[in-house]
Parts: sequence; C-alpha cells; structure tokens
Amino acid sequence: MLSNLLSHSAVTYNYTYGYHSSGSFPWLLWIVIIVVAIFVIACQWIVFKKAGRPGWAAIVPIYNEWVLLEMGGQPGWWALVAFIPFVGIVAVVFVIMALVEIAKRFGKSPWFALLLILLPIIGWPILAFDKSTYSEEPKGPGGTIADTPYPTSQ
Repeated sequence: MLSNLLSHSAVTYNYTYGYHSSGSFPWLLWIVIIVVAIFVIACQWIVFKKAGRPGWAAIVPIYNEWVLLEMGGQPGWWALVAFIPFVGIVAVVFVIMALVEIAKRFGKSPWFALLLILLPIIGWPILAFDKSTYSEEPKGPGGTIADTPYPTSQ
C-alpha cells in the first residue's frame, strides 16, 4: 500500500528533463507572460500615438515593425527583410538602429535603446508615461535638438 502511494506522487523525476510537477505552475507562467505581453503592447500603442502613428499598429505583427522602422527614420520595407532566410539577421540590425533613433527622438540617450531591447517591460512604459515628446529631429539627452551647437560664452 505504501509503495502504491509513493508511486503516484505529484512530483516525478524525468532523467531527460529533470523534475516535473503535475501542478499548475506552467499555466501560471503562461498567464504572467500573456499579461506582460499585453502591457508592453499597450505601452507601444501609447508610444505610437505620441509619435503621430496609428496606435493599433502595435498589435499587427509585421506592420508593427514597419511603423517602428519608420519612426526610427528608416524605410519600413526593411521589416520584410526578416522573411528572407539568412538575411533576416540584417533586419535585427535595422531594428536596433531604429530603436536607437527612436530613443534620440524622444530625447533619451542612445543607451536607452538597450532598455527597449533587453528590458521592454521597463523601456516602453517609460516612453509611454513620461513627459517626453516625439520629434522628427533627433534630440539630445537634455531634450534639445541634437544638431544645435552648444551655446558659447561671450
């Protein structure tokens, strides 16, 4: 009887993948991932609207990248390069360049693009809810147009 109880435990060891639980942890993890994804998409929606683009573009997969590239001052058709085998890596470089440019256009440092790439759960809400505004001209970290010379003392 004891061996029968032990053989039907909720946690088993699989020699290929390690411990496996028959509990609800994977479902909880999926729910958290979905909630985070919806939050990031909502923040992108707000950022797109701040940039004068349609907010609904944040939920359309290919058009999302197209608009993102255009916001970064690059041709939107580069989003289609991602579908070409082995050349799709180039699309990743284009998106990174666009995110750096978007950070500049919102008055952030180019290093802010790392936050958009590596931690979008933090980067996109900052762009969505802070008081920065989008400009077609890249801005410096102080919020001024980057191309203007520094004031000189007279």
